[in-house]
Amino acid sequence: MSTETNTNQTLTGYQLAKAVNRKLAENGITKEIPAQMVYSYIKQGFIKSVVIGNQNRVELEEAKAWAAKFVARRLEGKTNQEVVL
Repeated sequence: MSTETNTNQTLTGYQLAKAVNRKLAENGITKEIPAQMVYSYIKQGFIKSVVIGNQNRVELEEAKAWAAKFVARRLEGKTNQEVVL
């Protein structure tokens, strides 16, 4: 998908992974998501992206929505693991 989106309004997969990892750490989750996994999700279409130049980038609003869902799923998993004896 090609568009004229400004790079200031988008994130690379690496930047998205770093932001998600910060949010996970803030919530006490130490296992990080590797940047390569984010790039794989982008390539597979799990995270919508736009092409700027020759680079797939994620628009800021899409990144926020995906990150919120991802962190919520990780927190849900953490809660379920803590409850299980």
